[in-house]
Amino acid sequence: MWRRPSSADRASLNDRVAVFLTRVIGTMPMFYALIAWYGLWIGLNLFLGPRAFDKPWSFPTLLFASNFLQLIWLPAISVGQNVLGRAGERRDQEQFLMTQQIDQLTQEQHTMMGAQRAMLDALTALAEEMLRVLRAVADKTTEIDAEVDALTAYEQQARTLLASGGADE
Repeated sequence: MWRRPSSADRASLNDRVAVFLTRVIGTMPMFYALIAWYGLWIGLNLFLGPRAFDKPWSFPTLLFASNFLQLIWLPAISVGQNVLGRAGERRDQEQFLMTQQIDQLTQEQHTMMGAQRAMLDALTALAEEMLRVLRAVADKTTEIDAEVDALTAYEQQARTLLASGGADE
């Protein structure tokens, strides 16, 4: 069941920045970019020799920049991972609740289908009983029709006898 995010669900600006940094910094393209940057920095300083802007082999500026970025990025990435983890836990909880609701609805549907099957079985039994009764009525009607035909024939014979015997007198 979808619901509008509450104010507690909305991330603060700091959380959004941390998530952004986590999604940008924690990628392979960023890894490759850093490798290229370090390679370019070191290669350029080795190539320039005495005119290098960073002292070759110790590279204090590169080390300072790297350590500074690591000190800044590490907490930001940790916060971003925590925010993403909480969001994942909320999604998991919502998925679990939705699955429970689907399970409950499925059980209710099975119960209703069982009741419908029982009703259909009862209706089938009633229809079969009605068919049996109608056949009995039809059989009885056939018997009565045969008796009526026999009585009608007997009455006809009696009238014929009476008419022929009454003409003799």
